[in-house]
Amino acid sequence: APPGPEAVRAAFDRNEVLAASDVLCLLKRAVDVLAAEPNVLGLQAPLLTIGDIHGQYGDLEELCHGDGDGGALLQARRDCGAPEALGGPPDDESGNDK
Repeated sequence: APPGPEAVRAAFDRNEVLAASDVLCLLKRAVDVLAAEPNVLGLQAPLLTIGDIHGQYGDLEELCHGDGDGGALLQARRDCGAPEALGGPPDDESGNDK
């Protein structure tokens, strides 16, 4: 069995290195716990992951619809095989197709 949290903390406080088998066991347990979380998604590659945009709506628009000038975002999308744009609003904002 791997060491408990108190033993790990004590080892770190003493600048000790954990045994590789203990680290691997702890990592497996962490993966099991995180995989059981409802907010963890199982995704397939290729995909483009974007970090926190801190509420910047303009940045969200750029991420979803492209940066308009063929810049770094467009190249990143191409490099990972993601769509170049995620689509946009309907032509008719009322929702009625023409």
